[in-house]
Amino acid sequence: MLKPVNPFNRIHLLSGLACLVLSLALFSSTGHAQESLQDERPEPAHWAFASIIGTGWYELDGGRSAFILTATPRQHIHEAGFTDSGEREMGFYINYDAAIGVFDLDIPELIDSDNFSTVSFTPGLGLEIPVTPDWYLRAFGNVGWGTSIGDGTSAWIYYAGLKSRFRFGGPDKNWSLLNGLFYAGINPDGGQAQSVSGLFTGLEFSHSIPAARENASNFRLHWQLGYTLIEDQVRVATQGQSYQSIGNTAEIGVAISRPERPFSFWFMEFDRVGATYSVDSRGNFEALTLNFTSWFDK
Repeated sequence: MLKPVNPFNRIHLLSGLACLVLSLALFSSTGHAQESLQDERPEPAHWAFASIIGTGWYELDGGRSAFILTATPRQHIHEAGFTDSGEREMGFYINYDAAIGVFDLDIPELIDSDNFSTVSFTPGLGLEIPVTPDWYLRAFGNVGWGTSIGDGTSAWIYYAGLKSRFRFGGPDKNWSLLNGLFYAGINPDGGQAQSVSGLFTGLEFSHSIPAARENASNFRLHWQLGYTLIEDQVRVATQGQSYQSIGNTAEIGVAISRPERPFSFWFMEFDRVGATYSVDSRGNFEALTLNFTSWFDK
């Protein structure tokens, strides 16, 4: 019989610090080779979109820009699955999504109280539904609020979606077909409400890595190939005066896991550790991000 999980022992945190280190390298040295902003192009994304789009540079009121770091801690209340008698049991979890922004990424200025620009908190609930032992659905919804510290502007933030994972590939079930859809939006005080929606489809494949020596830890390698179709493109500011469109995206990722136990660092646990390389619909480099779990579990 499946039992509820102790919620205080199952709070999984994505590595915000690691994301920040990677983003420092990407944004300060390469610049991504983005397009220059022109008058006829749409305005860059509002800072409140960081909770939806993820870590990056965003525009604030007054022409300023800020680097906003996002983190998605999750508290599992009950694991989804099937009992020994074949009864279906739903899974429940709570998301504690948060984001904090800074003006300057230089290490001496990073922790200065005057350097913080925005803060937001968008908690949410998730439901995991085991349709069959190989087919799981995951529904989620988040609603929260954020504020720009310097000028006092604020915004309501919301997003929801549905994900699907179907495992196949013989007895090991080492292939997964992934699909999903989402809808998200913001409602700034004194500003125009904005929304974005999209679809995702992809494949995941995993295989074991032979141990280098006897009694050594076993590892698995995970590959992911996916494509995201965005209905309404938004633009995110980068350093300087250039901007990156968030639109249709293809991605390939690779990660390594340890089946016996997750990777851990301090109070953080990771199902896997890897990276995902993304390009836009024209094949131009878009992002390199760290990967700590399956897309289905994000």
